[in-house]
Amino acid sequence: MNAKTIAIMAPGHMGHAIGGHLVSQGLRVITNLEGRGADTFARAARAGIIDVGSDAALIHEADMLLSVLPPGNAVEFARRIAAAVESAPAEFLFVDCNAIAPGTAAAIAGILSGVGIDCVDAAIRGGAAVDGKPQPRIYASGPGADRFATLNAFGLDIHDIGGAPGRASGLKICAAAVSKGVVLLALQAFTCARTLGVQELLGEELDNNPALASARRRAANFGPDAYRWATEMDEIAATMEAAGLSPGTFEGFAALCRLAEGTALGQQTKEDKTARSDFDGVVKLLAEAASRS
Repeated sequence: MNAKTIAIMAPGHMGHAIGGHLVSQGLRVITNLEGRGADTFARAARAGIIDVGSDAALIHEADMLLSVLPPGNAVEFARRIAAAVESAPAEFLFVDCNAIAPGTAAAIAGILSGVGIDCVDAAIRGGAAVDGKPQPRIYASGPGADRFATLNAFGLDIHDIGGAPGRASGLKICAAAVSKGVVLLALQAFTCARTLGVQELLGEELDNNPALASARRRAANFGPDAYRWATEMDEIAATMEAAGLSPGTFEGFAALCRLAEGTALGQQTKEDKTARSDFDGVVKLLAEAASRS
């Protein structure tokens, strides 16, 4: 497959970083900005991503479509694409890059296979390649994963791990359960400690804990990510339950993320780093919100 036009939905923080990189490598990158806000239009324009105005145009103009969305929107978008299909090009490939449960990935593959579209299950590990950061590693499984991996020729870091749709998502979900789970566990524990009047003492007790040091660093990005993390925790909980394990821990973390969304944290953006809260600031806002709930 010699891809020349790549569709990205949507050009958010991760999507526009991937799309902008592919543009810089000489590929044509398109999107559908119908109903999107001014910030998204501006972000796409900065990255050189072209608005084609409809899902049907994405299907007919692109060689492959990368779905990079909040996890809670992944199934709805797959249904939108399936509904827009009249006759997809023979080589058209749908790549789901969302943080979803293996069962959700399999469901999306089923929706698209029903209209004759191959679906790659892709899992992004790492942050967006901005401010000099390297490209995130992307694991891929399912039919067409080898075709998706041809984008390695344009500087992406795609690893075809074989197997059916759901395998790559399973790896992503289990990794996120640890990496994001540690951050949320620390935030929840320190929020509780604040309400008990022992936050400072807890900080002293765990002063040399490397996991806490990592959580403190990552908390600066929690506000802009809270809405996305909430649905990702839902997907992790569903994965755990399907594996015969208790989903309760991650259901609790999802509730913590939704609590954060209702505070000033929910108004923070990726673009405005000056408005971010540090770890202690996040804990303060969460404790205030918890006291009102």
